Amino acid sequence: MKQTVTVIIIGVLIILSGDINAQIKKTNCDDFDNYRVMQKDTENRKMKEFDIPIRAYGATDAMAKYNVKIEVLKNLTGYQTYLNNPMVDSIFAEFAGELIIFLKDEFNVFRTKKRDKATLGEYTCMVDKVAYNPDLIEFLQYHINNFLKYSAIFTINPYIMKYGDENTRELYDKARNKFHTAFLDGKWKFDNVIDHRLLEPGELLPKPTNYTPCDNGYIVYETDSKYLNYILELKNNENNSRQLDIVFSIDTITIMDIKNTKDKVVTFHVIAYNVNTATEILVYDSKITVEAGSPYDAVDLAIQTIFERDIPIYMYQVTKRYSSYIRDGMLFTLKICDECLDDDIIDEIDLALIECKLFADASIFPGEWKIRGKGIGKIYEGRSYLLDRLKLRINLKRLLKECGVENFDLDLSGTNFIITPKKEK
Repeated sequence: MKQTVTVIIIGVLIILSGDINAQIKKTNCDDFDNYRVMQKDTENRKMKEFDIPIRAYGATDAMAKYNVKIEVLKNLTGYQTYLNNPMVDSIFAEFAGELIIFLKDEFNVFRTKKRDKATLGEYTCMVDKVAYNPDLIEFLQYHINNFLKYSAIFTINPYIMKYGDENTRELYDKARNKFHTAFLDGKWKFDNVIDHRLLEPGELLPKPTNYTPCDNGYIVYETDSKYLNYILELKNNENNSRQLDIVFSIDTITIMDIKNTKDKVVTFHVIAYNVNTATEILVYDSKITVEAGSPYDAVDLAIQTIFERDIPIYMYQVTKRYSSYIRDGMLFTLKICDECLDDDIIDEIDLALIECKLFADASIFPGEWKIRGKGIGKIYEGRSYLLDRLKLRINLKRLLKECGVENFDLDLSGTNFIITPKKEK
């Protein structure tokens, strides 16, 4: 790490600190929406009165009230855009309780008429007028529209793909094709699905020995993770010109005999990764009992119905995790090599990260970046409300330059932003 004589520059630091923060504020680096701040904002709330009261039902009075909030949220978003889309419905269900505020004496809950209880629900709720924050509604619509544009591929366990015997690969491919086809059902509006055969994986370098990005520059190499390798191979392919957001996979298929019967329990371990955030967003075991003579026949029979049956569960998990990013921000990490820093720059970065609000309040975890037990730089980990990784990258780059970091490369892997000394050409 560079050494500085702090006695000489203490007076300058006070001036420099104010100047940098002024620059940061001028560049609007905290000029992005924050769900939690908007949620607490009472001054911007508006009232909405309905010409015809909005009505919904539920098994309990609480469920009836919550279901009405979902219907109100649909009304406020001009629901025609998302009509009959179960993915959007599940996101609305996640947010309705926080976005829609009931007013005293403007709603009514009562028992459903006896003849309608069986089909509609035990309780009915009607609302005439609500309070809401229009900025929050707009914010939610923006993120829903982004989510609906996500692109996905359907694959199988990469180890099975490479090393499985012919019959095993055939079954996994059949399962993958059924999985893929089920998602293309029009009601899911999941239209940006890429055929995995169109994305040819590239070659990855073997993991180098005694490598650190601070000494050698950032490189992409094989890891010990089957899915990370597969994703890196797809992203590393120079001919890959398609955006890729989600990888769905049939990870494992297991068959268990039920004693003294011809029945078999077939289990499909289904997973999904968000490529942009390098996180698992779906882990689920789909189980079905079938009567079949052989394990092959059992799987062949099971895949005919299992995915259509369980897609609502898959989509609930995926949208629930996406909803958590909207609320609480995206977990990301900033790693900076010691060669790019000195003590004063570190102070400026600490202060700027707080002022710029790239990290959500109280979420920053600063520490030492270590490889094989040796410290090579500084690391900052936390959550950002700035979910657009390009905007986050631009803001981080600008912030680092304003704090005095010079001649650096910024590489991005998942949500790791890695700052290394600039390579000589």
